[in-house]
Amino acid sequence: MTKQISLLLENTPGRLTRVTELLAKNNINIRAMAVNETSDFSILRLIVTDREKAVDCLKAEFTVSLGDILLIELEDRPGALYELANALGKVNIEYLYPVISHNKNTTIVALKPEKIETAIGLLKERFRILDDSSLSG
Repeated sequence: MTKQISLLLENTPGRLTRVTELLAKNNINIRAMAVNETSDFSILRLIVTDREKAVDCLKAEFTVSLGDILLIELEDRPGALYELANALGKVNIEYLYPVISHNKNTTIVALKPEKIETAIGLLKERFRILDDSSLSG
């Protein structure tokens, strides 16, 4: 299990630019990013190389929160995502997004299940659940 940063952004030009500017100026690399929007606001979810530093530099200008997610390593082949979804059975997947990976044989997904501990129990025997150290580099 790991933590992701979530930001509430106004849907106006330049907001994403400002987030990425602050992270760049603080030498923080983005490993994964997902944006979900409504008409007035967006939720930007980030996995970064230095979470604490990122929160510190972003909280002065943005509403920032941390949330638990799972990082799951999958084989890079057809059907791997199906196997993950199938293994979760009746656990609702609230959202899922890809993570930048430099391994040509695997891919990583960030997964937010409704019941995280139940999901860990269902997945730990069949899938590799990663932590933050897997994303360094």
